[in-house]
Amino acid sequence: MPLFAKSAAAALLLLGSLLAACSTPMNDCDAPTLGFDLTITAREMEPSDLATCVGNEITITVTADEHGVFHLHGYDEEAPATELSAGVSETIIFTAVRSGQFIIEFHAGDGEEVELGVLTVNEP
Repeated sequence: MPLFAKSAAAALLLLGSLLAACSTPMNDCDAPTLGFDLTITAREMEPSDLATCVGNEITITVTADEHGVFHLHGYDEEAPATELSAGVSETIIFTAVRSGQFIIEFHAGDGEEVELGVLTVNEP
C-alpha cells in the first residue's frame, strides 16, 4: 500500500475515533452520585446529552433564560416536572432506577414544547 494511502487510512481511523468519542455521552458507573449543571438559553440546553448508570444518584441543577417547565420523560415519579423562572436555578435530585434513553423537554411559557436533549441511563 502506498505511503499516502496508509496515511489517509490512519487519518480516517483517528477522525472516526474522535467523532465517536464526541458523540458518546460520558458516564461513570463507579461514581455513586453525579451532578449536572444545565443551562437553557434560547430554548437549547447545554450540555444536551447526559449519561449515568442505574443506581446512581443524580443531581441536576438547571437555569433557564425564560419561564417554563423542565420535564424528564420516563422519570415522572422520581424527577417530577419542575417549574423554572428566568434566571433562577432549580435543583432536581433523584436516583436512576431504570435503563434507557429519556427525552429531556422544556415546556415554554408560550405553550411550545421543545426537546432539549437526552438522558442515557446505562446498566452498570
